[in-house]
Amino acid sequence: MVGRPPFDGGAEHPSIVRQWGRVAPNDGVLIPATSPLQHVDPQINDMGLDLSFSIDWVQANPARSLILVPSAKGGSSLGSGDWQKGGLYYEDAVARANAAIAASPGAVFAGFLWHQGEADASNGNYQVQLDQMIADFRSDVTGAATVPFILGGFSDIYVGSDPNRAAMRNIVLDTPNRVSDTAVADASDLTMQTDNLHFDAAALRILGSRYFTAFSTISITAPSAVGVIPNQTDVLALAAPSAIGTIPNQTDVLALAPPVALGTIPDQTDLASLAAPVAIGMIPDQMDVAA
Repeated sequence: MVGRPPFDGGAEHPSIVRQWGRVAPNDGVLIPATSPLQHVDPQINDMGLDLSFSIDWVQANPARSLILVPSAKGGSSLGSGDWQKGGLYYEDAVARANAAIAASPGAVFAGFLWHQGEADASNGNYQVQLDQMIADFRSDVTGAATVPFILGGFSDIYVGSDPNRAAMRNIVLDTPNRVSDTAVADASDLTMQTDNLHFDAAALRILGSRYFTAFSTISITAPSAVGVIPNQTDVLALAAPSAIGTIPNQTDVLALAPPVALGTIPDQTDLASLAAPVAIGMIPDQMDVAA
């Protein structure tokens, strides 16, 4: 989202946070992140949820830099086709994300921050279009296949007694039940500007932090490069098991039994293999099939 309240004069983006520029002469160039970010239609002094998200990110990841790729268009909708594959804003976001990755050696795409819905309040196809858009983004952005996709909820003030807005909120809140690696930042208790349509500055400070919290439930940081941290377990890499023999006396976790010293039980049966017992030592460096 762009965010429409005037900047509150509080903490700005940390200096390590940059954005992929859009406005000449910095179009397609990494520049410092400032308020407003260079979305499709920023307005002077705007501030968004990116501020507190960035602050929280840097606090949690002091050794990593952060690049934002601002791509929002205020008041845009999925129903118009602009955010569907082939649509104007969808293709712009994909192209800019891929360009930022290509221009940043060692960069890993970390995730999507998405807040939208009011322009689709009467769109009966919103759920289908939203889920398809998420799938398309993950397919078309480099390295995005399983990254977090974080959505934002709606304020009770905005929803009011409008059944269409309530239905939209329910679709957004239910997304993690339909789409893997998604989470929602709750906004039900947040305050609005006098138009009862846009969050005020205080709300956006809170909402940005909630986005980071939601993001962290899926993946706090992108995986480090192999070898950066000795003996690191990279749970996202789905790496091959360790070489046979590198972990002496490895326990077979499928056997659901405590480990025993080699040789203490002659002719031990490997419960995980469902095979006939073999004498200890007949198969040197036996592989743990659970690995």
